[in-house]
Amino acid sequence: MLKAISGNSVSSNRSIAAYNFGLNSYVFYELFKPAVGVATFEAWKDYFKNSPSQISINDLNKQLKENRIVLKDSGLLENNIRRLLEENKGKIWFSIVEPSPVMIMLAIAKLIKNISPERQIGLIISQQRRWRIIDMDDFREYFDEVKFLPRVYYSLRPQKIWAAILQAIKIRNLKIGRQDVVVSFMAFPNFSFVENCLVSYFKKNKKITFCYPVNFDLMYALNFSDFFKKANFKTKPASMFFNKILEPTLGLFRTIYLQYGDGRIFNVTRYDKPLNDIFDQVYLTR
Repeated sequence: MLKAISGNSVSSNRSIAAYNFGLNSYVFYELFKPAVGVATFEAWKDYFKNSPSQISINDLNKQLKENRIVLKDSGLLENNIRRLLEENKGKIWFSIVEPSPVMIMLAIAKLIKNISPERQIGLIISQQRRWRIIDMDDFREYFDEVKFLPRVYYSLRPQKIWAAILQAIKIRNLKIGRQDVVVSFMAFPNFSFVENCLVSYFKKNKKITFCYPVNFDLMYALNFSDFFKKANFKTKPASMFFNKILEPTLGLFRTIYLQYGDGRIFNVTRYDKPLNDIFDQVYLTR
């Protein structure tokens, strides 16, 4: 009987996160081709193509095998975090939009507390429906302050635009000191209006981000994907409005939205600039 099985899904990136944390984890997308159609299946196949083959299950008659990996610590991350804390004496602000990187976020929070027990850590959550299934009490103890901010979507509706403006003003007025550090935990989709406001309005602060390699490749290296090299992407008037008018007016980094098909299979949401032009350090978390 397998123990510590975690992160099983049809096609979720949480399966990759669980596998990278040394847990048994599986995806079952190969069994759903007749149900979802060729386009969706090909998108899933492309998404998982660089993942270890042992996480993909295509036959329910075969017994599941242990596939968890043994994690090794090179010490590089800890040394970099130590240097970051030595050079910046202020509060650490975590920003997250989607629950799948929660375990990575908690590992970094615990590492910071181990190195600097008195260091204050604040958490800013860009709310979305997936947080409804998360019990905040499971990890609230890791943080000295938790803020929930509504998620902002591209829209031309006046009330939505006004909400985005108010959100930007609220974040710009946050009491974030010059020695504070902004830490982002990216997941699909990789763009958050809340995060953009934080990194745009506090440019002089040290900023780092953690991102899944598969999402980095999809968002910032589309030409590496055989499927998406042939895809016909289109943009929306709302995203053009944000890119050309609203974001420059608010003093934010410009972002890109590209929609594939009807938008239900895959969308690109990313910064216009390369990530290393936005953040001081970019970590690809396996």
